[in-house]
Amino acid sequence: MPLVVGTSAPLALGSDVFSTAAFDAPAGALLVAGFAGADGDSVSGGGLTWSMRRESVSGGYVARLWTAPVPTPKPGLQVTVGGDFPQGGFKVWLVSGQDPSPIGASGSGTSAVNNATLNGYTSTREGSLGFCVAYESSINGSLVGQPASTEVSEGFLAGEVPPPNSANAGSGLLLRKAAGAPSAGSPVTFNANAPGTGSASWVWAALEILPPSDVTAPTTPGGLRVTEVTGASLTVAWDASTDAGGVQGYGVYLDGVKVTGP
Repeated sequence: MPLVVGTSAPLALGSDVFSTAAFDAPAGALLVAGFAGADGDSVSGGGLTWSMRRESVSGGYVARLWTAPVPTPKPGLQVTVGGDFPQGGFKVWLVSGQDPSPIGASGSGTSAVNNATLNGYTSTREGSLGFCVAYESSINGSLVGQPASTEVSEGFLAGEVPPPNSANAGSGLLLRKAAGAPSAGSPVTFNANAPGTGSASWVWAALEILPPSDVTAPTTPGGLRVTEVTGASLTVAWDASTDAGGVQGYGVYLDGVKVTGP
């Protein structure tokens, strides 16, 4: 079963304490919350148990990711980020189809590259989904636009007073991959492109959410048959095997010795 990112809370932008709009979270879902900006120490809402999974702190700016399982339905749920004086962007993703132990790899860091490739982590399971939050603090009031990305993303501007009048503004991105990892062991990167063309100052954090393990073996292929015989070889065919996660390939054995296949 693939991971699904369903209807979730839209981006929230503000200062001091701010909350998402209300949304419905079904039983069995997993919430992934991300904050990028200044402060943003904690997440609460719905009586759920929130766990911080990854953070990065640089120059007073932070990127943080939390998760919370949803054991019972939560209609009209609002999620709040708090702290002394949080400023930035906040997003909650609603995930379903996750593993019972859904937390995989994670990564964090900084980058001074304007159009940055953030090396999130190495995937630990085929089909896992990546989430990332990033904040860029070198904009310093030059509000030339929101950052952009080639990922599924939402960009924002944030500062001491609402844009476009901020005297000390920053900008950020809340990102996720559009598709699951192609295999375990594959590198997962995220694109973050700051406004303008000057140097950047990104701080970011990334998290992998795992799909269920595939514990059911494929069906045994049937109908083995010879389709062609020559003086030096023969060609065989068979009816395809089926599996919920797909079949990678087949091995062909002669007297117990593999002669071809992955």
